[in-house]
Amino acid sequence: MRKFQIGRSKGQSIVEFALVLPLFMLFLTGIFQFGLYYADYSALENVARSSARMAALGKTEQEVRDSYIDDAPNMHVHVWDPDSTEDFDITIPEVDKSTGKPVDPDVTVTIHAGLEPSSFLNYVANVTGLSREKFVINFSYKMYYENYNK
Repeated sequence: MRKFQIGRSKGQSIVEFALVLPLFMLFLTGIFQFGLYYADYSALENVARSSARMAALGKTEQEVRDSYIDDAPNMHVHVWDPDSTEDFDITIPEVDKSTGKPVDPDVTVTIHAGLEPSSFLNYVANVTGLSREKFVINFSYKMYYENYNK
């Protein structure tokens, strides 16, 4: 009688394992994808901050853009093109011709990174009905223009 109960509980364990394993793997994949999303966000945040700093110190928009064309950060679940003005917008204040001073005291860098079509997050958005815009990275970074008071 005792052997029968042990054999029966082993079968129950296999069934429970088969039911729980897919959910556990989905949970682990979600944690991994969130890590990749956060890595992309952090890399682009650093790009925006350093770009705003370069522009605030007097570099032109093209010089700032060129510094990332060959050395762009690796994106894991997003698509970002440093050569595109839609993905990477740098606004340097115009200089007023009468006073020789910039009109606005702030340099603004705006970054937009869309979700890569083959990413797991894109698949999750399709299955759950969530908007892909929830996973898109959009932010703007402002910095005081150093030449404003000169």
